[in-house]
Amino acid sequence: MGIKLIGRPRKYDTVEELREKIQYYFDSITMDIVTDEENNAEESIVNTKFIKQPGVISMCLFLGIDPDTLKEFEKRSEEYSGTIKQARNIILAAKLEMLPTMKNPRGMMFDLSANYGMHEKQQVEYTEKQTVVVGDIDD
Repeated sequence: MGIKLIGRPRKYDTVEELREKIQYYFDSITMDIVTDEENNAEESIVNTKFIKQPGVISMCLFLGIDPDTLKEFEKRSEEYSGTIKQARNIILAAKLEMLPTMKNPRGMMFDLSANYGMHEKQQVEYTEKQTVVVGDIDD
């Protein structure tokens, strides 16, 4: 007879299904602003504005999966890994663009440090203090 393992069915059987759902996530939190101006390639300039801050956890909630499942998808194949890395990079780019305009960036800086391995660069400069006596000292 044999033992049947029962588990949750796979949420996304193909990388294309996952890619489409990730694209839908980004489409749902962005707005395109078309300008009358053109760039040097004579193309209309379209500015994409995030109307909600993107995040890996938010994306996972939207996809209906756990963040650990997303990590497992990355290990599944190069196609899955590439799709997920691209999504992570879009999220990272959005966060980096928001950082200079934030009133209090400490939370974002923590997120970038904890989740993306980015750290503030601290430079310590050490100079040896020397005492120089000029002239004679009379008692």
